[in-house]
Amino acid sequence: MYQPEEFREHDEEWALSHISRHPFGILFGRAEDGYAAGHFPFQLARLTPDGTPAGLEHGDGALVIEGHGAIRNTLLATLPEGAEVLLVFSGPSAYVTPGIYRAEPDVPTWNYTTVHVRGRYHRLPAEATPRLLERTVQHNEQGPLGSGWSTRSMAPSDLESLARGVASFWIRIDRIEAARKLSQDKLREDAIRVESSLTEHSGEASEVAAEMRETGLLGRSSPPTTDPAVWMADLD
Repeated sequence: MYQPEEFREHDEEWALSHISRHPFGILFGRAEDGYAAGHFPFQLARLTPDGTPAGLEHGDGALVIEGHGAIRNTLLATLPEGAEVLLVFSGPSAYVTPGIYRAEPDVPTWNYTTVHVRGRYHRLPAEATPRLLERTVQHNEQGPLGSGWSTRSMAPSDLESLARGVASFWIRIDRIEAARKLSQDKLREDAIRVESSLTEHSGEASEVAAEMRETGLLGRSSPPTTDPAVWMADLD
């Protein structure tokens, strides 16, 4: 990940929370015909003593990420056991126009949050899929769009039948990188104007504004300048 020090997020707890709040991620790996990517729902899990993932409440085993997709998905079908993969969890993003700046001139940019996870791919046996599906449902039904539904409301034979069309897997986490680019590089006056402007809009723009308020990252206090070498980390 391109990760300037100004926007690098060192708090791993925040990164894990970000994954939980934005669980629909992208898996990048090398399939049989070259590099490929797939969009899948994910959730955090822990390994049990037998080496399979379970809910976070089950002990203190290694933290992993589990997911699932269609069994006909070429990427999942051809990724070898133990293959190195990259997961990307994008948060809200918003275009920032320089027309709202007053303290110093600048160019257009984007504010955003994101987490990248590098790890190793492991396929789960078919019999583990129904339990993983229920954990996925539980995680997402707890959100604002949930209704309290559970796979337990299905006939077991129906769930088992549907699960045959699903490939389930888990990722052993090797490295987590996180970034929050939220106008930290702008003078405080302009950063506050960015937050105020984004707040006036709906959707992702207002979510970015909320991130700015939550983190308190409302700009720098150094003198006005258009020379990034003055206020950024080492550019060499």
